[in-house]
Amino acid sequence: MEGVALPTEKSPPTSISIQATSSKPDSIPSIILLSTKSETRGYSSSLYNTFFRTKNNAILTFWTPPTTKHMQSTANVSLIFREGDTIMFICTGNIGNPPGKLIWQKMLPQGKKPINYSNETTDIEEIPGKCSFKGTSHLTVKVYAEDIKATIRCFEESQVNVPGMSLETEPFDVQCELIC
Repeated sequence: MEGVALPTEKSPPTSISIQATSSKPDSIPSIILLSTKSETRGYSSSLYNTFFRTKNNAILTFWTPPTTKHMQSTANVSLIFREGDTIMFICTGNIGNPPGKLIWQKMLPQGKKPINYSNETTDIEEIPGKCSFKGTSHLTVKVYAEDIKATIRCFEESQVNVPGMSLETEPFDVQCELIC
């Protein structure tokens, strides 16, 4: 039966869907974008990366080690901002597949209701060699006197009710022009 062509059949396309769960964010570094004063401040940490001044304001960048609620290292990190400072927090981490979204909250002291930020976007990039995505989100807020002892929290949206899956800054202090 040489030379006889056998009939071929085509199958419909097959798709494979791979899902990966997100994980706890990696870190929340902070950058003071605009300060109310230009003099150097009394920060008590050796974790600063850069400090420089412009004519009317100071910009200080530093890395905040990953924490959940309390510091996991022996480093002494005090987040001290001045009332009126504009701060940018950056959250990065594995957001799963399909990619999720990073969510921000300001946790206020004394059991007050958290403030949820919903307009922040999550920049997405594929993690090489993994079937998952990395997300980066920026939160820019102005600091007020009522923010004393507040913390900033970041988590991937599907992990909102999963204990230990959020990352939170240490409580920060706010220096006020007048008595707070």
